[in-house]
Amino acid sequence: MAKPAVHKLILRVIGISLTVDTVIYFVMIWVFRRLDIHRSFFVFKDIFYILEIALSLILVIAVEPVRERIWMSRKAVITSPGAFYQILAATTIISMMIVDLAGILGFVTFLFTGQVFFPCLMLAISFAGKMFYFPWEAQIDRRKAELSFPIEA
Repeated sequence: MAKPAVHKLILRVIGISLTVDTVIYFVMIWVFRRLDIHRSFFVFKDIFYILEIALSLILVIAVEPVRERIWMSRKAVITSPGAFYQILAATTIISMMIVDLAGILGFVTFLFTGQVFFPCLMLAISFAGKMFYFPWEAQIDRRKAELSFPIEA
């Protein structure tokens, strides 16, 4: 049976691995622009980009109720530290993948339009959302406090 410190490390590795892709999208946009590889297949009005940014913000904000619902539905089956960290990892993965949709949408928008500002703004929104849902120590402690029995540090 793994120690809780190992569980925390695994949880952080999951969070980091799900955050790195946003940085990779930023780098790819920079490289494509630098090498002039991008092509403009579509030209959209600014309202399209504003709607995309609104959708990105909605995705980031709407994850919290989904995450809480998953946590509340699975909280009753937690009987060990291993189960606690498994459920916390599942909620982290689900929430960060939903937030990642905003970043993917931004990258795809760049590929289709060649526009840089709005896709990078959507990537920044996605990155900020991932930092918010990252399994920080305070979040882990808050979840531990919600349980009816103690989970050792």
